[in-house]
Amino acid sequence: MSETERANRSYVIDRYFLMDSQKLLSWRNPNYMVKFNHYILEEGINPITFEPATARKAGGKPIF
Repeated sequence: MSETERANRSYVIDRYFLMDSQKLLSWRNPNYMVKFNHYILEEGINPITFEPATARKAGGKPIF
């Protein structure tokens, strides 16, 4: 694993624990994806990166 990959992995793990501590989302919740999508639609912010959410077109359907 390269140094960049290791840093990115650490960042993602740190972000997860930050979100979990703030109770925005928890992977333990059986409705995780529903809440994840609802949060993005309501706030317009990606809860993992806290950056503005953008829709990408894939097969005509928006994906967040």
